[in-house]
Amino acid sequence: MGVGPSGLTCCGGGADDVGERQRLVDRRELERQAVAELAELFETDRRISFYDGPALAALAVLAQSESAQLQHTAATAFSEVSEYDVRAAGAEALGVMVGLLAAEEAETRQAAATALGNLATHAANRRAIVAAGGLTGLVQQLRSAAAGGGAGVAAVGCVTNLAADAENKEAVARSGAVEPLALLARSRDARVQRNAAGALLNLTHGAEARAAVAAGGAVAALAALVDARDSETQHYALTALGNVAVDPCGRDALWATPALPERLVLALQGRAQAAAARALRNLASDERFQVALVRAGALEALRPLLRAPAAGLVAAAAACVRNLALHAANATAVAELAPELLPLVTRHTQPDAQCHAVAALRNAAVAVPAAAQPLIAAGLFARLDTALATAATPQPALAELAAALGAFALSDTLWRPVVELGLCARLVRLARAPPGPAARGACLALASLAARREPEVLEELLRLWRHGLRDCLTHSLARPEHANQRAAALWLARALLLSRRPDARRAVVSDPELVAAIEALASPVGSRDPPSPASLLDDDVAGECDAPRLQALALQVVAAVQAAA
Repeated sequence: MGVGPSGLTCCGGGADDVGERQRLVDRRELERQAVAELAELFETDRRISFYDGPALAALAVLAQSESAQLQHTAATAFSEVSEYDVRAAGAEALGVMVGLLAAEEAETRQAAATALGNLATHAANRRAIVAAGGLTGLVQQLRSAAAGGGAGVAAVGCVTNLAADAENKEAVARSGAVEPLALLARSRDARVQRNAAGALLNLTHGAEARAAVAAGGAVAALAALVDARDSETQHYALTALGNVAVDPCGRDALWATPALPERLVLALQGRAQAAAARALRNLASDERFQVALVRAGALEALRPLLRAPAAGLVAAAAACVRNLALHAANATAVAELAPELLPLVTRHTQPDAQCHAVAALRNAAVAVPAAAQPLIAAGLFARLDTALATAATPQPALAELAAALGAFALSDTLWRPVVELGLCARLVRLARAPPGPAARGACLALASLAARREPEVLEELLRLWRHGLRDCLTHSLARPEHANQRAAALWLARALLLSRRPDARRAVVSDPELVAAIEALASPVGSRDPPSPASLLDDDVAGECDAPRLQALALQVVAAVQAAA
């Protein structure tokens, strides 16, 4: 009895045994040649590609060997080469590495995962690895690591890189990776923790995958990392939670997480303030969190961030305050931030923060009249006037300013300062600007003021009739590509026609060009009562006014013209 070339015990037998021994000998020789060829290649030219040609052929022989040691050699070679040579690899090379994920030895599987993870930093390889079936072996490693069967650093890192591809996110979520990733996010190994949080973060950039994260127990694991010692891990966790908060199902999962508002508020004072503020912003779109966050001290924690030197941090904090101000219960507390918010209203060099500050002040002032009074005393309307008068104020901020004045026009306590401080003239000028959200919002604000039929309002609008208001109407009605602005102009004309002032009605009726423009928009179609201007001022309304709705409104205005005549 002898020992065969692969370490198997063999004995004499028939032709079949002889053939099998010969195959073993041939295979052993092929493997010996492959090892020798690889050694020579490593020694003579490290620039050669190991992902194709003779080097890949040799590595494939070792990877398919029955010898665990040779399999490990192949996996280690791929791992070492991929440290310095990351390029788009072919399907054959990736297939060999994916096959090694099923090797018997754990170290071999980890080396293969390391190689694939390195190659997955190249965008061209990510989908190819998934297409080659790489997720199956990687998820098995994740589950083994989560159960205490290994570190899992390489597998987690590879999945993190694969999930950076938009098309891979859903495949990763469906592969069953979320549950073990959630468990690994609680690992005592800081590297595993960081990579797991990064993988979950990448998944939250896709809608289906984000839902899987919310449903797969990962929210609690991420919440536990918002105060992680490692700043990168903390940033990943906070950003992922903010992404999960985009969806209602995600916010439900977040709401069920104990003490989350308090943890996030505490994070506002840590090293990842911007990420914490963005997470709070998304959470604060939910009415439940609006109250809970303020009770947890969010507004006081945000106060110093509104004065921060970093523009991005200021914008994130202002956006959070904007959403918190949507709840009437928070209005008074938000108004107390006037010293921080009011300067942002005129800070055109920080357009995002400027927009959010205007909206936050608007939300607070409109929600509770008592909250509006200290804002007025602190100079709210003077700030709005300055921002409207500044040529450098960007269009998005002008749109927010117009929306704020439109909301104030609908308020029984706030319309008067708009008129008395001369802001109607600012609105007329803005309404004559090139069509867009700002000009449309200005038209709607003027229409809302006119609809009040207050003597002071009508007096001011008639004064402005020959100073741009009339031109504003005709200009808006003549722009067929801007249906929303046309609708706003029709609302303004209708409000004037329905007023108690004969001279206001006469101003419209006696203008042939204006009447002709209104009549041109009307057609004999069945109509229903269009919604009031208030619905058009809501933040959520962004769609275009459709043709039937515009025609129905024009018919009402034509009827008002005929009645006034």
